[in-house]
This record gives sequence, structure tokens and C-alpha cells, in this order.
Amino acid sequence: MDFGLFLPQPSDVDELEKLTTFVEAADERGFRTVWIGEHVVLFDVDQLESTYPYSEDGKSPFPAEMSWMGPFELLSFLAGRTSRVRLGTGIVLLPQRNPLYTAKSVTTLDFVSGGRADFGVGVGWMAEEYEALGVPFKGRGRRADEYIQLIRTLWTEETASFSGETYELKPAKQRPYPVQDPHPPIFIGGESDAALRRVARLGDGWFGWGLSAEQAGERLERLRPMLAENDRELDDVNLVVGSAQEENDLEELKRCAELGFDQYVLRAPLDGTAEQGVAELDRYAETFLAALAG
Repeated sequence: MDFGLFLPQPSDVDELEKLTTFVEAADERGFRTVWIGEHVVLFDVDQLESTYPYSEDGKSPFPAEMSWMGPFELLSFLAGRTSRVRLGTGIVLLPQRNPLYTAKSVTTLDFVSGGRADFGVGVGWMAEEYEALGVPFKGRGRRADEYIQLIRTLWTEETASFSGETYELKPAKQRPYPVQDPHPPIFIGGESDAALRRVARLGDGWFGWGLSAEQAGERLERLRPMLAENDRELDDVNLVVGSAQEENDLEELKRCAELGFDQYVLRAPLDGTAEQGVAELDRYAETFLAALAG
């Protein structure tokens, strides 16, 4: 099982430099992927009506003042400072984005990184963010399905066209193509049945977040028959899981490896200085990578 790192968002130049030093160290130590999430605007937590799915009380952990850089811009910057680690969106909120611009952003990241882009997508949970963007929250699942199909078409067809319920594209071309053949892998984020069905139909991978090993295993058992309905198996999907727990438990990681997960995403330890973060990264490497090597 490989290991990934979920990165915090830098809020100033010093934090960006600390993050860059950390990612360079992760690149050197053989971590598989660094993942970055997305929000374009935030609101005062007490004013939100939307329920955050990864906390017991449903309250968002993201204060309105929290910094969020554009994921593709930040990952493209990190691409120039690394050579091996993969660069993943974990996740972008696909239905609230323009699919043509999104396809272009992924292609550009794949191009400048030499084929290291992982495209993680989800439908999101914050209705207020959709409203601010002028995009309907209702029907976002159907829109995500069609956008994924449209983006694949742009990446793989000589001339792309699309006709769906939520988007129309007359015959057009988008160049360059991605470096990866046939295209960067598309990871579907989410733990609901709707998300798992999307994995079964359209995903190259599944990105499950905030799950214990027991919960992750239960989701796999739900995913298995959904894949079978689409003439696929678990081995056809790149399985990625991350825990929302602050502390990483080696036994939990071992159990996820036994379940067949391909990658476990650890929280990047960047609460202190860059040096402290790199030291903790070395501990991760010694504790987790060594224990699960092979």
C-alpha cells in the first residue's frame, strides 16, 4: 500500500515556503501523492445551514477567514519543485465548475508535471457555495456524471462533442492532450451510495475520506456489487482512503492494506516549523512505510 499526504492550505508566503519544503521532502522519501482540497468561498460557520458530513455535530470546521488557494494553481507550482510525487485534487467540486476550463486545468497540470496529475472530483456539501456561484445545488450529481463524460471526451477524442441534460458542446477540439494515456485517472470522492455508484460507472478510482478501517471495509462491500453491475471488479478501481482522525493508527493502516486499499492518505504534519514537519515525515516513513513495505 502506498501513502499519500493531505496538505493544508498556506495563507502567506512563509507558509507557502514551509509547505514547499515539506512537499519536496515527501517527494524525496517516496510518498505517492499529495492531495489538495477546494473551496472558492467560505461563510461564517454559525450562518451555514448546510451540514458538514465529516463532523459529529454537522458543523463546518472551516472558518470564513481560512485560506484556500486554487488547487490547480498550487499543484502546478509544486510540480516545478518535485519530480516523482503525484499531484492530486482531493477533491475539486466538479458540478460547480465550468467543465471546459476544468478539463484544461487538469491537462495543464498533467503537462507541466510530466504526467503526474490525479483528478479527484466530488459533488460537495455546501449549498451556500453553489448559490454564491450561481449554480444550482439540486441536480449536482447528474451534472457531475455528465461533466466527467464530457471531460473524458475532450481528453481522448480527435473532435469532442456532447449532448446531455446539463451541458451541450458542439464539435470542438481542446489541445494539448494530457500526457497520461489515455488520460489522468479520475478519482470519485464521497462515501454515500450515490458516490459509490458514480465510482462503479465512471471512476478510475475511489477516494474515501474520514473513514475507519471498519467503515472503509463496509463501503467496499457496498461498492463490490455496484461494480459487478457495470462488469467491473474492485481490482479495476484504484482505492484510496484517508482517516479524519488526528492521530494515525498503524493497526488501522494495516487493516486497510489487508482490505486491498492501494493508498492511505495521512494528514500532513505541518503545525510547527518546516523542520519539525520534515522530522515528522521521517517518522511517518519509518513507522508506516517501513511497516507496510511490500
